[in-house]
Amino acid sequence: MSVYTKTPLRLSFFGGGSDYVEFFHQNEGAILGSSIDKYIYIYQLPMSNFSPKKYKLSWRKTEEVNDIRDIEHPVVRAALEDLNWNQPINIATMSDLPGGTGLGSSSAFTVGFLKLINHMIQNDVDKLSLAKDAWRIEHDLLNENVGVQDQLHASFGGLSLYRLNGSRVIIEPIQTSNTFKKLLNDSLILVYTGITRHASEVVKDQVKNTRNKLNIANIQELVKISIEAAEKLSSIKDDEVLLKEMGKMLHEGWKLKKTFSDKITNSDINDIYEKGLSLGAYGGKLCGAGGGGFVMFLTSQNSKKDFIDYFGSENVLDISLTNQGSEIYTI
Repeated sequence: MSVYTKTPLRLSFFGGGSDYVEFFHQNEGAILGSSIDKYIYIYQLPMSNFSPKKYKLSWRKTEEVNDIRDIEHPVVRAALEDLNWNQPINIATMSDLPGGTGLGSSSAFTVGFLKLINHMIQNDVDKLSLAKDAWRIEHDLLNENVGVQDQLHASFGGLSLYRLNGSRVIIEPIQTSNTFKKLLNDSLILVYTGITRHASEVVKDQVKNTRNKLNIANIQELVKISIEAAEKLSSIKDDEVLLKEMGKMLHEGWKLKKTFSDKITNSDINDIYEKGLSLGAYGGKLCGAGGGGFVMFLTSQNSKKDFIDYFGSENVLDISLTNQGSEIYTI
């Protein structure tokens, strides 16, 4: 019998930048986002008795080695070394979308892999511990410039506000009506910039600016928008009014986000964003750390065809918000 993990990617609406320890260890952070219906799948496969090597991994490449230290995949190597792993393992990975597109795929992989190996050793890890351990692997062991929101979204799933202060994480699931959730899903659209990038490199300049207190005030303003958005999602009962208000707040948040570093956006991304507004979007933002990936828009359902006609169906992605975090399944 084999098992696999199915771990969602995420969409960050508000508060990105406040989820870095350089900020929330001295200020309150708040991020609002959701898991989406695009996933990373990690399979534990049976190991053949005739396999020439002890460890086999299939991702962008296939690796077969006898020593964990020789594994090229950094997360797999670091996680197995951290656990002093010594039993054979055969892992295969698939993804609905390519990495480097601003939807949290790197951390989704880490969360999914840690959930899988904890299942293999019969360790029933809770969701918060899973998210924190994934962040520790990426930040402390691999020295990546990562925040904590991607791991939280991948582990918990659902539409939530995460409030961060020092070592404390407060999770506030957002309750909305079924009619608004449907309207929101129908209104979400992602436009691909054609650029993939390694988020840790893009965010390096932003983190430096945060450490030097050059962007603290604007991040604090984004935190206020995150908390305000969560309140409006729970209080405004007119779905159309709420959708337009969310679009307006996304637009304000994007203007703030662009000030964090000069590496977040470029002329191509700005052109896509401005065109999206001209096609009828209520607002939007670039997904993830910046530099490429997808631009998210909230738009009327009547405008979606215009987006597809202008940008091309191959560059437009429909998504829906989901409720589930990383899960184990049996084959």
